[in-house]
Amino acid sequence: MEDKMNSAVEKVETSAADAAENRTQNAAQSGGQSTAKTRKTGTRKNISNGTKKTKSGLKRTKTATSKKIAAQKSAGHETGANTPRGVRAEQIRVKKDELKAERKAAAAKARAAAKEQRRIAAENRKEQRRLAAENKKEQRRERKASLAEKRLAKREERIRRRDMLKSESKADRRDRLAREREEKIRLRREKAEIRARLISQKRENKRILKQQKREQRAADRTQKRSRGIGGWLAAVISLGCSTLLLATLFTFNALYMSGSKNLLNGTYERAYYELAGCVDNIDVNLGKLAVSATPRQQQKILTDIIVQSELAESELQTLPLEDSSKYSTGKYINQLGDFSKSLSYKLADGGEITAEDREILAELSRRNSNLQQALTKISAEMGKNFKFTSLLKPEEDNVITTNMNELENNSLQYPKMIYDGPFSDGLERRTPRGLEGTELTRKEALESFKSIFSEYAVKDAEVVNESDGDIPTYNIEAKNEDGSLMYAQISKQGGRPVMFHCYEPCDKDVFTLEECREVAEVFVKKAGFEGMKPVWQTASRAVAQFNFAYEQNGVVCYPDLVKVNVCMERGIVSAVEAESYFLNHAERTLPAAAISPEAARQKAEGLIEVRSVRTALVPVGSGEKLAYEIFGTSGGSQYFVYVDAQTGREIEIFKVIESTEGMLLI
Repeated sequence: MEDKMNSAVEKVETSAADAAENRTQNAAQSGGQSTAKTRKTGTRKNISNGTKKTKSGLKRTKTATSKKIAAQKSAGHETGANTPRGVRAEQIRVKKDELKAERKAAAAKARAAAKEQRRIAAENRKEQRRLAAENKKEQRRERKASLAEKRLAKREERIRRRDMLKSESKADRRDRLAREREEKIRLRREKAEIRARLISQKRENKRILKQQKREQRAADRTQKRSRGIGGWLAAVISLGCSTLLLATLFTFNALYMSGSKNLLNGTYERAYYELAGCVDNIDVNLGKLAVSATPRQQQKILTDIIVQSELAESELQTLPLEDSSKYSTGKYINQLGDFSKSLSYKLADGGEITAEDREILAELSRRNSNLQQALTKISAEMGKNFKFTSLLKPEEDNVITTNMNELENNSLQYPKMIYDGPFSDGLERRTPRGLEGTELTRKEALESFKSIFSEYAVKDAEVVNESDGDIPTYNIEAKNEDGSLMYAQISKQGGRPVMFHCYEPCDKDVFTLEECREVAEVFVKKAGFEGMKPVWQTASRAVAQFNFAYEQNGVVCYPDLVKVNVCMERGIVSAVEAESYFLNHAERTLPAAAISPEAARQKAEGLIEVRSVRTALVPVGSGEKLAYEIFGTSGGSQYFVYVDAQTGREIEIFKVIESTEGMLLI
């Protein structure tokens, strides 16, 4: 508005100046001839007066206009509101006010919505924290309940075990230990099967991934050589190959997982029918042996029986049967094989099968016939669609479990057999020779236990019962400072440990094998076993195992054996077994050797690279023989060869096998 007023003022001033000039010109024309000085003076005065009048008029006009504008503003544009321009300005102002009000309302609404969202989010977080806290409380309650149940179960198991140990005879204990060993073997085999399947799956996955990479590289090369639409086709083909290979991989995994049960079922099915076949072959060979009269033919038949019994035992252990369902069967098969070995060795030494041997073979043949009939019955009753994986559920009855349990309950009692082998019954009832010292009371036995195991911080020790077997003992239960259960059998005569076990896990190899051997040597001396020498050591699953044999005048007496296990995580003795020592230890009158160590070495040289030769007393049958123990290597393997010091014949050969259970002698 002010710009328009200034513009109007300029126009007025210009018009006034033009009017003054026109009046001057008109005066000059009408006034005649006057002097130049008079005309100039009058003209200047007129121009000056006209200019002053014009300026004062413009000033008054500007002042009046300003006052009018101010009045219009102060009066709310009352005067200009009626004009079209004023109406438009008013509409614009109103619109601006409305927009401003709308923006304020929208901002307020947005702030309110954001505040509400924050409130809701805060409530949600609060609810989540509450639910998480409740979940943690529930999990803690469940863990406490689970731990309480486990503690109760462990307590019941300890009570049950204590009650069982109170009434357990030595024969029962040996049977129980044998069953536990079989269970461990079964678990190891199952783990080996699972491990083999995983390795196979891993290899197949690697093969598929390698194939995928080869296909991808080929597709990339094709794409680099292509242009335009060919490049798009190569990319599509490459993507299709990758998708197909990935689909193949996932399909393989799915099929493998779904087919694992079929694979396991096939494994058990094969083991069962292989077992049945071995039993049939054994039955045929036992029949042949009963009518054979020549040592050469008898030895050939016995060799077949040995092989078939080993295969049968392996297949039986593959089947996922409970120990109670296969214990007697497994024992029979092992005794058959070992007794056959004993007869074969006898024939090789020039002996013959006696009438007593034939009586034992007849009993074994009847036992084998019962087993054969049971397996035939099982094969007839199971049908075509029988699932061998049902054996994994011992709580469910099936035709195999039912018949095997019936066979166990009706098993024949055959004579005790004395022969060379790990399953010999020949040492079950013998008068112990290694008991020394006075008879101890319960209190004295408990004090002896605390003294021997003083480093364990023993607490809550008590004599739970007594055993009057071949080696009379006090059976003691205790706990160490960590709360782990300890069990020991202390001999009534002399107060030395016959058996000891600490139920504490060992998972890490913290101590070396040499350090553990020092721990074992100190313990053996502290326990009262004098003159012992470590003759074998190995380690498996964080447990170091040592065999100590009595040494008399430089001769290692293997029958006088003490076995010690040391936990490699804690560096303490975790198990002791000295039954063989107490049964056999004595100061002996050793026979003189008929051949020299050099002569024994010469027998083995050329076959093995001899490392050492030492004299040893080894158990043979129900007696003992003086022998030379020759240790050497051949083809990267280690061997122990035992040569009779009287005759020069080989008594036994052991091969050292490195396995997951440590170093084994086979």
